[in-house]
Order: sequence, then structure tokens, then C-alpha cells
Amino acid sequence: MASRRNSAVKIYVNGRVADDLYGLSKRIGAQVSRMSTAARRAQSSLSRKVQPVATRVVRTAYNIKATDLRSRLKLATGLRAKGDFISLQASTRRISLIAFGGQWGGRTTAGATASILLGQRKTYSEAFIASVGWRGTSGRAVKTDTVSRNIYVRSRGPDGKRVGRGPLKRLYGPSAFEMLVPSPVGGSSGAAGKVRAAILDELHGFYVSELSRQIALELRRG
Repeated sequence: MASRRNSAVKIYVNGRVADDLYGLSKRIGAQVSRMSTAARRAQSSLSRKVQPVATRVVRTAYNIKATDLRSRLKLATGLRAKGDFISLQASTRRISLIAFGGQWGGRTTAGATASILLGQRKTYSEAFIASVGWRGTSGRAVKTDTVSRNIYVRSRGPDGKRVGRGPLKRLYGPSAFEMLVPSPVGGSSGAAGKVRAAILDELHGFYVSELSRQIALELRRG
């Protein structure tokens, strides 16, 4: 199944929006033209920087491996009358809870544990870790290429009682998108809000420095 992605972070590289957001033209000392060689080269450098910066900053707040995050991030560009931008597209599919340092001590424990935010480990009552696969329509042997190890809980019936050997419910943590975009509840003060602000601050600073450097090189060339 394809992973749906939404724009999580936008870095405007010219135009009115960039000037309104972080005073780009004022910091550069000139209006930034999308057609200039300096601007194109600076944007290329910025494009190479976005994903590594986002991956690193997310991992300062969330307990997720870089390899589990990179495949869920993709770069896109857009041209707008008010300003062109580079956009970081993030997958909206939630990541299996086991990817956040999932652990289980066995049947005698209260449940499996995971640490979504760094330094904050939570116990998920009655959850356990198991390797589960699909048996196919025959219902016989499990197909080996479908087996995956995850954190599960047993399903509950309409009466709220746990179903003995019924279907298992896999537990999930946040999606890459949710780790980058503040929720209405947490707002900018939540983990995602702080992550997004830190990414934008670093990338804005990098782009201004790189654009200034490219302009200086272009002026020296004549």
C-alpha cells in the first residue's frame, strides 16, 4: 500500500512570503530573483540539506531510528506568485509502536513498553511482542514473507472482555507527519511544534548564509 504524504515543512526561498516570514530580502540586502544563478545554486544546496536536518532534529525529541524515518520523508518543490518553496513531504501512515524502542519482559509483566519521546517510557497494559504473519486463504502454513514482529494486544468483544485467541490488534506510535506538525491539542509548545520550529530556524539560517555566499561568488566572477 502506498504511503500517503502531506507537506510538513515549507521553506520559502523568495518572494513576499519569505520576506514576511523571516525577512529574506532584508537579510540578503536585495530582492531575491528565482532566475538568478546564485538563487538556483543556493536552493540546490538547501534541497540537499532538508532531509538530513529534519531527520536529525526529529531524533532529538523522538526515539526513532534514522533508517525508520528517512524512507517516510520526501522532498518536493513549488512555484507560487507570492514565493517559491521547498517542501518536506512526510508520511501520514502511523509507525508501528515497536519501532519506538519496544520491549516486553514476558507474560509475568504488566505489558510491553515503548518510548515514543526520548526519556519517557510507557507501559501498554496487556500488550505483548509477537511475530505474526498471514496464513493465506488456505489457513494453513504462515507465509514467511508476511511475518513481522510487532507489539499487539488481544481484541475485545462488545462486552469489553478480551477475546481469547481472536484477532490481534497491532499498536502504533505517531506518523512522521505527526512528529513534524503540531496538533491542535499540543500546539507549538508540544514536541512536534518545537521540532518544526527548530528545523525551520536552522534551514532559514543555512539558506540565508548560502545565498549570501553564492551572491558574493557571482559578484566576484563579474
